[in-house]
Amino acid sequence: PYATMLLRDRLHHGLPAALEKCGYRTAVISPQSYNFVNEGPMLTSLGFRDYIDRSTLNAPTKHEADAFYFGKALDFYQRHLEDDRRPLFLFVITMAAHSPYDFRFKPERHARGEPFGNDAQTDEYLRRLTFAQEDYAAFVEHLRRLNRPALAVQFGDHHPLMTRASFEAAGQPQQMSDWRSRLFETFYAVTPVNFTPAAPLPKVAVLDFAYLGATLIDVAGLPLDAVFEDKLALRALCEGAFHTCADRSAVDRHLARMSAAGLLVDPGRPPATSQTAQRDQP
Repeated sequence: PYATMLLRDRLHHGLPAALEKCGYRTAVISPQSYNFVNEGPMLTSLGFRDYIDRSTLNAPTKHEADAFYFGKALDFYQRHLEDDRRPLFLFVITMAAHSPYDFRFKPERHARGEPFGNDAQTDEYLRRLTFAQEDYAAFVEHLRRLNRPALAVQFGDHHPLMTRASFEAAGQPQQMSDWRSRLFETFYAVTPVNFTPAAPLPKVAVLDFAYLGATLIDVAGLPLDAVFEDKLALRALCEGAFHTCADRSAVDRHLARMSAAGLLVDPGRPPATSQTAQRDQP
Protein backbone atom coordinates (compact mmCIF):
# COMPACT_ATOMS: atom_id res chain seq x y z
CA PRO A 1 0.00 0.00 0.00
CA TYR A 2 2.88 2.41 0.73
CA ALA A 3 5.00 1.69 -2.35
CA THR A 4 2.07 2.35 -4.68
CA MET A 5 1.43 5.69 -2.96
CA LEU A 6 5.02 6.90 -2.62
CA LEU A 7 6.47 5.69 -5.93
CA ARG A 8 3.71 6.68 -8.30
CA ASP A 9 5.15 8.86 -11.11
CA ARG A 10 8.67 8.44 -9.69
CA LEU A 11 9.83 5.38 -11.65
CA HIS A 12 10.39 6.10 -15.33
CA HIS A 13 12.03 2.86 -16.37
CA GLY A 14 10.76 -0.70 -16.10
CA LEU A 15 9.39 -3.61 -18.04
CA PRO A 16 6.06 -2.10 -19.28
CA ALA A 17 7.63 1.21 -20.29
CA ALA A 18 10.53 -0.52 -22.06
CA LEU A 19 8.21 -2.87 -23.93
CA GLU A 20 5.98 0.01 -24.95
CA LYS A 21 9.02 1.72 -26.49
CA CYS A 22 9.65 -1.54 -28.38
CA GLY A 23 6.17 -1.25 -29.89
CA TYR A 24 4.22 -3.43 -27.46
CA ARG A 25 0.70 -2.85 -26.30
CA THR A 26 0.67 -2.97 -22.48
CA ALA A 27 -2.34 -4.00 -20.37
CA VAL A 28 -3.31 -5.13 -16.87
CA ILE A 29 -6.16 -7.41 -15.79
CA SER A 30 -6.85 -6.97 -12.08
CA PRO A 31 -9.37 -8.44 -9.60
CA GLN A 32 -9.37 -5.12 -7.72
CA SER A 33 -10.84 -1.73 -8.46
CA TYR A 34 -8.66 0.87 -10.18
CA ASN A 35 -8.06 2.88 -6.98
CA PHE A 36 -7.48 -0.05 -4.58
CA VAL A 37 -4.31 0.87 -2.60
CA ASN A 38 -3.54 3.21 -5.53
CA GLU A 39 -2.80 0.16 -7.70
CA GLY A 40 -4.31 1.50 -10.93
CA PRO A 41 -2.61 4.92 -10.85
CA MET A 42 0.70 3.28 -9.89
CA LEU A 43 0.64 0.69 -12.67
CA THR A 44 -0.46 3.16 -15.33
CA SER A 45 2.38 5.47 -14.24
CA LEU A 46 4.76 2.55 -14.93
CA GLY A 47 3.64 2.33 -18.54
CA PHE A 48 0.52 0.15 -18.62
CA ARG A 49 -1.95 1.77 -21.00
CA ASP A 50 -5.00 -0.51 -20.63
CA TYR A 51 -6.22 -1.17 -17.09
CA ILE A 52 -9.07 -3.68 -16.91
CA ASP A 53 -10.36 -3.87 -13.35
CA ARG A 54 -12.99 -5.92 -11.56
CA SER A 55 -15.93 -3.75 -12.61
CA THR A 56 -14.91 -3.89 -16.28
CA LEU A 57 -14.58 -7.68 -16.02
CA ASN A 58 -18.00 -8.04 -14.36
CA ALA A 59 -16.38 -10.27 -11.73
CA PRO A 60 -18.98 -11.32 -9.12
CA THR A 61 -16.29 -11.25 -6.40
CA LYS A 62 -12.55 -10.63 -6.33
CA HIS A 63 -12.12 -14.22 -5.08
CA GLU A 64 -12.93 -15.83 -8.39
CA ALA A 65 -10.96 -18.86 -9.52
CA ASP A 66 -7.75 -18.06 -11.38
CA ALA A 67 -9.33 -19.71 -14.42
CA PHE A 68 -11.83 -16.82 -14.51
CA TYR A 69 -9.06 -14.21 -14.90
CA PHE A 70 -7.03 -16.36 -17.29
CA GLY A 71 -10.18 -16.77 -19.38
CA LYS A 72 -10.59 -12.99 -19.48
CA ALA A 73 -6.92 -12.70 -20.46
CA LEU A 74 -7.38 -15.13 -23.33
CA ASP A 75 -10.49 -13.27 -24.49
CA PHE A 76 -8.52 -10.00 -24.41
CA TYR A 77 -5.65 -11.61 -26.31
CA GLN A 78 -7.94 -13.01 -28.99
CA ARG A 79 -9.57 -9.61 -29.55
CA HIS A 80 -6.13 -8.01 -29.64
CA LEU A 81 -4.98 -10.41 -32.37
CA GLU A 82 -8.01 -9.51 -34.47
CA ASP A 83 -7.54 -5.73 -34.53
CA ASP A 84 -4.01 -4.83 -33.36
CA ARG A 85 -0.74 -5.75 -35.08
CA ARG A 86 1.44 -4.88 -32.09
CA PRO A 87 2.89 -7.54 -29.79
CA LEU A 88 1.19 -7.65 -26.38
CA PHE A 89 2.47 -7.49 -22.81
CA LEU A 90 -0.38 -8.55 -20.53
CA PHE A 91 -0.04 -8.54 -16.73
CA VAL A 92 -2.73 -10.68 -15.04
CA ILE A 93 -3.30 -10.52 -11.28
CA THR A 94 -5.22 -13.37 -9.63
CA MET A 95 -6.68 -13.73 -6.15
CA ALA A 96 -7.87 -17.30 -5.52
CA ALA A 97 -4.93 -18.27 -3.29
CA HIS A 98 -5.21 -15.09 -1.19
CA SER A 99 -6.62 -14.97 2.33
CA PRO A 100 -9.01 -15.30 4.09
CA TYR A 101 -8.89 -19.09 4.40
CA ASP A 102 -11.77 -19.52 6.86
CA PHE A 103 -14.17 -20.72 4.16
CA ARG A 104 -14.02 -23.47 1.57
CA PHE A 105 -13.36 -21.84 -1.78
CA LYS A 106 -15.24 -23.47 -4.66
CA PRO A 107 -16.62 -26.27 -2.43
CA GLU A 108 -17.64 -28.30 -5.48
CA ARG A 109 -14.00 -28.55 -6.60
CA HIS A 110 -11.73 -31.26 -5.19
CA ALA A 111 -7.96 -30.95 -4.97
CA ARG A 112 -5.73 -33.95 -5.48
CA GLY A 113 -4.44 -35.26 -2.14
CA GLU A 114 -6.87 -33.46 0.16
CA PRO A 115 -7.28 -33.49 3.08
CA PHE A 116 -3.60 -32.70 3.49
CA GLY A 117 -3.49 -33.36 7.24
CA ASN A 118 -2.96 -29.83 8.55
CA ASP A 119 -5.19 -27.38 10.38
CA ALA A 120 -8.25 -26.27 8.42
CA GLN A 121 -6.86 -22.94 7.18
CA THR A 122 -3.53 -24.39 6.05
CA ASP A 123 -5.34 -27.15 4.18
CA GLU A 124 -7.57 -24.55 2.54
CA TYR A 125 -4.50 -22.57 1.45
CA LEU A 126 -2.98 -25.72 -0.08
CA ARG A 127 -6.27 -26.48 -1.88
CA ARG A 128 -6.18 -23.07 -3.51
CA LEU A 129 -2.52 -23.38 -4.47
CA THR A 130 -3.37 -26.67 -6.17
CA PHE A 131 -6.21 -25.03 -8.09
CA ALA A 132 -4.00 -22.09 -9.03
CA GLN A 133 -1.34 -24.34 -10.54
CA GLU A 134 -3.94 -26.39 -12.42
CA ASP A 135 -5.55 -23.25 -13.84
CA TYR A 136 -2.20 -21.77 -14.82
CA ALA A 137 -1.12 -24.99 -16.57
CA ALA A 138 -4.39 -24.95 -18.54
CA PHE A 139 -3.79 -21.30 -19.48
CA VAL A 140 -0.26 -22.02 -20.77
CA GLU A 141 -1.55 -25.02 -22.73
CA HIS A 142 -4.17 -22.80 -24.38
CA LEU A 143 -1.43 -20.36 -25.36
CA ARG A 144 0.55 -23.23 -26.84
CA ARG A 145 -2.40 -24.27 -29.02
CA LEU A 146 -2.56 -20.77 -30.51
CA ASN A 147 0.73 -21.63 -32.23
CA ARG A 148 2.20 -18.18 -31.64
CA PRO A 149 5.39 -17.36 -29.69
CA ALA A 150 4.75 -16.21 -26.13
CA LEU A 151 6.64 -15.97 -22.86
CA ALA A 152 4.52 -17.01 -19.87
CA VAL A 153 5.81 -15.84 -16.50
CA GLN A 154 4.35 -16.59 -13.10
CA PHE A 155 5.44 -15.21 -9.74
CA GLY A 156 4.04 -15.16 -6.23
CA ASP A 157 2.96 -12.36 -3.94
CA HIS A 158 3.48 -12.31 -0.17
CA HIS A 159 3.39 -15.30 2.18
CA PRO A 160 0.17 -16.36 3.93
CA LEU A 161 -0.11 -15.51 7.63
CA MET A 162 0.50 -19.11 8.70
CA THR A 163 4.05 -18.92 7.35
CA ARG A 164 4.99 -16.26 9.88
CA ALA A 165 3.57 -18.41 12.66
CA SER A 166 5.87 -21.26 11.65
CA PHE A 167 8.90 -18.95 11.83
CA GLU A 168 7.86 -17.79 15.29
CA ALA A 169 7.33 -21.38 16.42
CA ALA A 170 10.89 -22.12 15.27
CA GLY A 171 12.19 -19.38 17.58
CA GLN A 172 12.73 -16.77 14.85
CA PRO A 173 10.20 -14.05 15.75
CA GLN A 174 12.09 -11.10 14.19
CA GLN A 175 12.34 -12.41 10.66
CA MET A 176 10.50 -9.42 9.18
CA SER A 177 13.41 -7.15 10.18
CA ASP A 178 15.94 -9.31 8.31
CA TRP A 179 15.97 -8.61 4.55
CA ARG A 180 17.58 -12.02 4.02
CA SER A 181 14.71 -13.82 5.72
CA ARG A 182 12.88 -16.51 3.77
CA LEU A 183 9.70 -14.64 4.68
CA PHE A 184 10.59 -12.32 1.80
CA GLU A 185 11.08 -15.17 -0.67
CA THR A 186 8.48 -16.20 -3.20
CA PHE A 187 8.81 -18.11 -6.47
CA TYR A 188 8.95 -17.36 -10.15
CA ALA A 189 8.61 -19.58 -13.21
CA VAL A 190 9.37 -18.70 -16.84
CA THR A 191 7.84 -20.83 -19.60
CA PRO A 192 8.75 -20.17 -23.25
CA VAL A 193 5.78 -21.06 -25.46
CA ASN A 194 6.38 -21.95 -29.11
CA PHE A 195 9.90 -20.46 -29.22
CA THR A 196 13.42 -21.21 -28.00
CA PRO A 197 14.60 -18.87 -25.20
CA ALA A 198 17.44 -16.57 -26.11
CA ALA A 199 19.15 -16.89 -22.71
CA PRO A 200 18.93 -19.21 -19.70
CA LEU A 201 17.60 -18.17 -16.31
CA PRO A 202 20.35 -17.00 -13.95
CA LYS A 203 21.87 -19.78 -11.87
CA VAL A 204 21.54 -18.05 -8.51
CA ALA A 205 20.08 -19.29 -5.26
CA VAL A 206 17.62 -16.37 -5.03
CA LEU A 207 16.84 -13.72 -7.64
CA ASP A 208 15.89 -10.30 -6.28
CA PHE A 209 12.67 -8.95 -7.82
CA ALA A 210 14.60 -5.89 -9.05
CA TYR A 211 16.18 -8.10 -11.74
CA LEU A 212 13.05 -9.84 -12.98
CA GLY A 213 12.25 -7.37 -15.76
CA ALA A 214 15.80 -7.42 -17.15
CA THR A 215 15.85 -11.21 -16.89
CA LEU A 216 12.66 -11.56 -18.92
CA ILE A 217 13.90 -9.16 -21.62
CA ASP A 218 17.07 -11.28 -21.84
CA VAL A 219 15.19 -14.60 -22.03
CA ALA A 220 12.83 -13.22 -24.69
CA GLY A 221 15.76 -12.03 -26.81
CA LEU A 222 14.51 -8.43 -26.99
CA PRO A 223 16.90 -5.46 -27.24
CA LEU A 224 18.52 -4.50 -23.93
CA ASP A 225 18.77 -0.78 -23.24
CA ALA A 226 21.57 0.66 -21.10
CA VAL A 227 19.61 0.30 -17.84
CA PHE A 228 18.78 -3.36 -18.44
CA GLU A 229 22.39 -4.06 -19.46
CA ASP A 230 23.52 -2.41 -16.24
CA LYS A 231 21.05 -4.47 -14.24
CA LEU A 232 22.23 -7.74 -15.79
CA ALA A 233 25.84 -6.83 -15.01
CA LEU A 234 24.80 -6.02 -11.44
CA ARG A 235 22.86 -9.29 -11.22
CA ALA A 236 26.01 -11.20 -12.10
CA LEU A 237 28.21 -9.19 -9.73
CA CYS A 238 25.78 -9.53 -6.82
CA GLU A 239 24.83 -13.17 -7.60
CA GLY A 240 21.13 -12.31 -7.81
CA ALA A 241 20.99 -10.04 -4.74
CA PHE A 242 20.07 -6.36 -4.88
CA HIS A 243 19.24 -4.79 -1.49
CA THR A 244 21.47 -7.38 0.19
CA CYS A 245 24.30 -7.28 -2.37
CA ALA A 246 27.72 -7.68 -0.76
CA ASP A 247 28.97 -4.77 -2.88
CA ARG A 248 26.38 -2.19 -1.87
CA SER A 249 28.39 0.57 -3.55
CA ALA A 250 27.71 -1.06 -6.93
CA VAL A 251 23.96 -0.95 -6.26
CA ASP A 252 24.20 2.68 -5.17
CA ARG A 253 26.08 3.58 -8.37
CA HIS A 254 23.34 1.93 -10.44
CA LEU A 255 20.62 3.87 -8.59
CA ALA A 256 22.62 7.11 -8.88
CA ARG A 257 22.90 6.67 -12.65
CA MET A 258 19.14 6.13 -12.88
CA SER A 259 18.53 9.22 -10.77
CA ALA A 260 20.91 11.35 -12.84
CA ALA A 261 19.10 10.24 -16.01
CA GLY A 262 15.72 11.26 -14.56
CA LEU A 263 14.51 7.65 -14.44
CA LEU A 264 14.26 7.53 -10.66
CA VAL A 265 12.81 10.57 -8.89
CA ASP A 266 13.89 11.16 -5.29
CA PRO A 267 10.87 10.79 -2.93
CA GLY A 268 12.05 13.98 -1.25
CA ARG A 269 11.28 15.96 -4.40
CA PRO A 270 7.87 16.46 -6.03
CA PRO A 271 7.32 14.15 -9.02
CA ALA A 272 6.90 15.50 -12.51
CA THR A 273 3.27 15.99 -13.47
CA SER A 274 2.00 13.15 -15.62
CA GLN A 275 -1.20 12.37 -17.47
CA THR A 276 -2.21 10.04 -14.65
CA ALA A 277 -1.69 12.72 -12.02
CA GLN A 278 -3.61 15.29 -14.05
CA ARG A 279 -6.52 12.94 -14.63
CA ASP A 280 -7.03 12.36 -10.91
CA GLN A 281 -7.07 16.05 -10.04
CA PRO A 282 -10.47 17.78 -9.80
